[in-house]
Amino acid sequence: MARLEGDIETKLKNLIIGDAAHVGTELRRFEALGFDLIVCRSQFGNLPRDLFHRAVEGLGKVRSAVGR
Repeated sequence: MARLEGDIETKLKNLIIGDAAHVGTELRRFEALGFDLIVCRSQFGNLPRDLFHRAVEGLGKVRSAVGR
């Protein structure tokens, strides 16, 4: 439990959250650092199906934004 009780701001810095343009920019930043694989997790816990579908659609928009 102590592992989960850390500074939330620090934990949020490890996430990429935002619109397609912002997420695309952040992914490009990681690419420039030499990363060639990013694992996307779009379902945390019991996310309702409609919100999960929106998240997957959002990932599609990111793919279009980064041109791959």
